[in-house]
Amino acid sequence: LGSKDDSGRDLIPMGFSPGSLFQPELLVIVTGTFFAAVADRGVLHDVEGILGGVWHVLPIIGIGLFFRLVGVFAATLLTLRSRGRGCDTVMQDALFCFLSTLPRATIQGALGAVPATQRFFQGDRQNSEVREFIFVAARVYIVVMSVVGMILLNTFGDRILRVAS
Repeated sequence: LGSKDDSGRDLIPMGFSPGSLFQPELLVIVTGTFFAAVADRGVLHDVEGILGGVWHVLPIIGIGLFFRLVGVFAATLLTLRSRGRGCDTVMQDALFCFLSTLPRATIQGALGAVPATQRFFQGDRQNSEVREFIFVAARVYIVVMSVVGMILLNTFGDRILRVAS
């Protein structure tokens, strides 16, 4: 499922952002829409219950992303200094590296189910709620950041690299 033809041009240009409209992340959204149209009401209710925790998860994701940005900035700054290079493009380099981490959700996908499968928090009275929250948070991160990260990287990635070079 490539987004470019044999000559390297976008199959379906987005228009408002560089890149092709034919993206795997957007295919997930379309598939979800069709699923919602044909699925049983009980199944949709279960899915809604799982994704209902979005409003509790988004602030935590925001805080995590802020500290990831700080970490990427510090790592970029220290790397440039240790190599004896100028730090005049550190902000652009760090911002590009940060944006490139957003659509990558493999760690969350791999580790999101671990608390449920390994029976973490067994000593806690609310262990099932805690495990479910972690599982929901991982799924929300995957869905939200894969789409938002792809759009942000496609929109601003080239611009940031041009300014840095």
